[in-house]
Amino acid sequence: MRIDRFLSQNRIVELKHRDFALALGELLDVALPAGTPAAMRENLRKTLVERQATMPTSVGGNYITVPNLCTMIDSQFIFAVGRLPEEETPESDTEAAPAGTASPEAPRVIFLVLASSKTRMYHRVLSEIAHALSGKEFVENLKKALSLKDFRSEISKLLKGISKQAQDHESGMNRFIGRAAHRIVRGTKCGILLVFADTFRTPPLLDRFNYPTFKTVIVSAENYDFHSDAGEKPEVITVRSFGNHRMSQLRAAMFIGLMRGIIKPEDRICCLGGTGASNKLDSILVIDVANEFPTVMTSRASSLVPAKVRPEVLEKTIALATELAVQGREGKPVGTLFVIGECEKIRPFTRPLLLNPLSGYAREDRNISNAFVEETVKELALIDGAFIIDQDGVIDSAGSQITASLQGAKVSLPSGLGTRHAAACAISLAADCAAIVVSASGQITLFRHSESIVLLERSASRTI
Repeated sequence: MRIDRFLSQNRIVELKHRDFALALGELLDVALPAGTPAAMRENLRKTLVERQATMPTSVGGNYITVPNLCTMIDSQFIFAVGRLPEEETPESDTEAAPAGTASPEAPRVIFLVLASSKTRMYHRVLSEIAHALSGKEFVENLKKALSLKDFRSEISKLLKGISKQAQDHESGMNRFIGRAAHRIVRGTKCGILLVFADTFRTPPLLDRFNYPTFKTVIVSAENYDFHSDAGEKPEVITVRSFGNHRMSQLRAAMFIGLMRGIIKPEDRICCLGGTGASNKLDSILVIDVANEFPTVMTSRASSLVPAKVRPEVLEKTIALATELAVQGREGKPVGTLFVIGECEKIRPFTRPLLLNPLSGYAREDRNISNAFVEETVKELALIDGAFIIDQDGVIDSAGSQITASLQGAKVSLPSGLGTRHAAACAISLAADCAAIVVSASGQITLFRHSESIVLLERSASRTI
């Protein structure tokens, strides 16, 4: 991870107070974004002070302290560095010190680390920072930096060094496989290289996989800010992963790519990845998109997303369906159905099985993109019936029965699929919507134009 990109020069400052609690308050004022509530800032300060009292974080011969906290912030990481003013030592105290002894040096530099509670790299990044700050040569250079400009320069050089080490985490095998993938892409005339970033514990730099003759697309469980030194920002497909199996997000990622127009039905793509968090590339796979999905579906790729439905609503629903498929609820298998489209078209083909548990709530309080709604959806998935979701992601109802019928339609479902799949197939045809079925076995099937796409295969172990 490019740690240096998270720390701008204006977050490296001279502090006015020697007292740790007051100095930390100064540093938080610099670090936190404008508009951060004062109550949040004060709560962070108190928590950090309490943590520091119970778990000292001094490094570099006690010259640097690294208060850190994993909390609810929007950014993946927030860093700030402050230098405390020098403490004047009374002449009498200096004379009283016994020869050959020295009082322990109080920390002079505060390196603040705040991490989002959603990141998976908190401990790794913290470890890299602490290790780098402990370097004897770095600490000596920091002590010699008299001006703020020199102080900032030493911090910047250190962070660039950490980032350089992060770039070199790929082994010789990774470099060899990366070069092999490049040759395969050219030899097989692939238009896209799909890199599975969750293979690495920290996101790979795009520079390692960026080639001018074809497009690189990153697949990741987290929406990292991937970019190269040249400033390019690649397409990122965010698909949640719940296992270490190679390229476990592949089918869902391909569908989302088709849905967004990143991937075309006629494309041939090269997939590069390995087991999750292994830091080792070990798999190269070449796929013709048209062979992976039904012909009717790929020929109508432009209408994979129902009319007026925002693509991110369908992506969010797929992510939530994946959680239910893999985790179940309280350790038990859960099957449910999500119908996404224009409610005016869907309602004539549904009827309530029970009083709508979401009736009366504000639209923003029942939007599937609201993080606080996820647990509600998972709990309501235990009841019979479908979720009806409108084009903006607002859940119109839960516990709805689908009354659309396949009678007279020239549609044949794959063997083994039951009434829930038949209902999903029928409503996708009758109301021009998308329907996502989560089976109790852990399989996820998406229906569009009555055609089915298996996004996640069923698994007896309920893991990807």
